[in-house]
Amino acid sequence: MAALQQQQQLQRQLLAQQLLLQQQQAAAAAAAAAAAALAAQPAASAASTSASTQDRKSREIYVGNLAIGVVTSDMLRELFNTILANQVSDPVNAPPVVNVNLDSSAGRFAFIEFRTRELTDAAIQLDKLELCGRPMNIGRPKGYVPPSQQQQILTLTSAVMAAMGGAAPAPGASALASASSLPVSGPTNVVLLEGMVTCGTIRDENERKEILEDVQQEVVKCGPVLGLAVPMPPASVTNAEPSRVYIKYSSAAEADRCRGMMDKRKFDDNVVQALFVTEGEFVRAQGGEWVAKPGLLMQGSAAPAGALPGPPGMGLPGLGAAAVPAAAPAVGGLALPPGFTLPPGFTLAGALPGLGLPK
Repeated sequence: MAALQQQQQLQRQLLAQQLLLQQQQAAAAAAAAAAAALAAQPAASAASTSASTQDRKSREIYVGNLAIGVVTSDMLRELFNTILANQVSDPVNAPPVVNVNLDSSAGRFAFIEFRTRELTDAAIQLDKLELCGRPMNIGRPKGYVPPSQQQQILTLTSAVMAAMGGAAPAPGASALASASSLPVSGPTNVVLLEGMVTCGTIRDENERKEILEDVQQEVVKCGPVLGLAVPMPPASVTNAEPSRVYIKYSSAAEADRCRGMMDKRKFDDNVVQALFVTEGEFVRAQGGEWVAKPGLLMQGSAAPAGALPGPPGMGLPGLGAAAVPAAAPAVGGLALPPGFTLPPGFTLAGALPGLGLPK
């Protein structure tokens, strides 16, 4: 009888211990969930702030080389509101320009925020527009990330955080190395055509012009082209290696059509490889740079110096009738982009962006 009572008491003790352990586990889980929710609040707030910043930067342009002491914020607002008035439905109550932030120290530059991304894309095309006798430098603000790349950067950040056990990644060589080796996976608004001809052909000026004409006739079938860039291969690249032709469209959908049309297509005995690249790589190629490895989300340092003499890159905005109608007003021998009008007293100084003509 005593042995039976001891066994029952032991069972009751074990049951009590199990119940206590379950309660402790439930309390620990509740505490962990509360801590995770508390930690998620600043992360969500930071993500919201980042998204808001990127949205503003996607609707903002940088305007430099302004006449110091002459150009005012009201002047810039009136200029861009006048030029882009026919791009909005109600230019009086909802004008294109939302805000103008002029450099308060000297007035050398300004940041102009527009109502939509489309208006910003249109304003970018007015690079080198002359104001008060000086051609303005118009471009994207520092920190701008094209929408097509934002999701890829979020994916990369998540992968780095997961690899570090959920901790926020600190800037370092390992994170940069991961980013620099990550290829552009999703559609962008820029397509790179590799191998249409050899580098030896591109180095010949006459052949180069003929190739550009052939590319023009093909790629405008997919949509209006904002620019072409054909960087000159450096001396370290042999004549037998594939050349590069960059095509920039106004949307990723148009670029996707171009990639589908040109990828694996044969020109003479050459097979074209078409891939998406970032807008940053296009700008570098337009400036004449031969990037070390094209098609990456983040590019490293510039290609080795020693490029052959000649034009660094050709850019031809608005190619074909689909891009610039024949009836578009001409200023200084150049056709304005569709829908643009210039107010009295304003002129285009030199070429439109990337045209590659002397200013």
